[in-house]
Amino acid sequence: MIYVLMQYVGISPEDGQRLLLRPMENALRSVVCITKMTSYVQEGSANVILEFNAGFDSDRALRGVGDKVGDTTFNQTLPKDAVIPRL
Repeated sequence: MIYVLMQYVGISPEDGQRLLLRPMENALRSVVCITKMTSYVQEGSANVILEFNAGFDSDRALRGVGDKVGDTTFNQTLPKDAVIPRL
């Protein structure tokens, strides 16, 4: 499993869903070997939990997730005031 945390102080759950969670979910869908994606949003943060097939290449998966998180962050898909997402 890989966990992605996105924070934006004071953001409502509704805005977190729209501004943080949806863009990140869309980017992460292309990572190979994901079997399940679970997302949560609350005031001030959004989280994505990625589950993978047994025996997956964890280094490759972590690089793929890191690349997508970086792309989403640095292409300004996420709000500029949001904290840089963490894995």
